[in-house]
Amino acid sequence: MKCKDLRLGNYIRYFDEEIGYQNLSIISVDESYVMCWDKNEEIETIEESDLEPVKITQDFLLNLGFDEFGIDPVYNHFRFELDDVIVHSFKEVHNLSEQIYLDFGSGIDIDYVHELQNLVYFIYGIELKFK
Repeated sequence: MKCKDLRLGNYIRYFDEEIGYQNLSIISVDESYVMCWDKNEEIETIEESDLEPVKITQDFLLNLGFDEFGIDPVYNHFRFELDDVIVHSFKEVHNLSEQIYLDFGSGIDIDYVHELQNLVYFIYGIELKFK
C-alpha cells in the first residue's frame, strides 16, 4: 500500500502493540507516512511500510451508510445503494470468498475500503465515512 494512493478520510488497518488492530481514518498524508487519530484519541504517525488496507466486506458497506437491497438467495447476490452509488456483492458459499464491485457501467472490482472511498469520491463526489 502506497501513501500516494491515499487521501484524507481513507481508512487503513494498523497494528498497535497496546491496542491491537484498528481501522483508522487518515488526517494527513505525506510521501512516506500518514497520520491518523487512534482509539485513544492520540495521533499516530504510520510509516508507509506499516500501512495495511482494510478489506471491504458487506458489514463495512453498511457501516459506510449503504442500504442493502435485492438479496438473491440462489446466487448469494446482495445489492447496496447510497444515493446514486450502487455496489454489488457476491458470496461464494463453498469457499466463503466475497466479490464486491462498484456498478458504474461495467463492474469495477473493489478489494479494499480506500479503493471504494476514492472511486466514489472521484466519480460521484460523495465522501464515504464510517457511521
